[in-house]
Amino acid sequence: MASRRNIVRGVAGILLLLCAIAVTLDGRPKAAEGAPPTVQVREVFFGDREETVCQPGRREFVLDDLQGLYVCVVWSGLAGTYWTQLTFVSPDGHVYQTMTQAFVTPEARATVATVEVQGQQHGVKRAGWGRKGESVVVATLPVAGTYITQHNLTGLWTVKISLNGRPVDEDHFVLHQRQ
Repeated sequence: MASRRNIVRGVAGILLLLCAIAVTLDGRPKAAEGAPPTVQVREVFFGDREETVCQPGRREFVLDDLQGLYVCVVWSGLAGTYWTQLTFVSPDGHVYQTMTQAFVTPEARATVATVEVQGQQHGVKRAGWGRKGESVVVATLPVAGTYITQHNLTGLWTVKISLNGRPVDEDHFVLHQRQ
């Protein structure tokens, strides 16, 4: 009888563990929870072309030569559906623009088509593959013909990165005039 009870307890324990894993990996947005503590931005790259932005390169760009600035954020420790915000802070310290992107990690099953952030729906896109266990998300800041070029906003820019509403990291790039 004791042996049968131990088997039942063991099976019940395994079922509870499987349920916990299923809830954790179900891919639903975790907006209220914020990012898990193991999540980190592994790398931020900047570039003038989408094809090469996720490679080490420059952090300084000539304003007149730039159509758009591509930003590649490499995440580690994620599994499921999330939303990220990139807040671009101009050299004078003012928020220039905030971009919101919803994404599902490469190996996860997409369970929703959109994510609501601050009352707006954002389409969920699959993140790119990074190295083992990393997710890559690319955003584009339009530059040519915008307020940036019209008002010559050169100098050190800051990009603040958040995940599900929680600040995670920041990085910098420089826009300057042709020498």
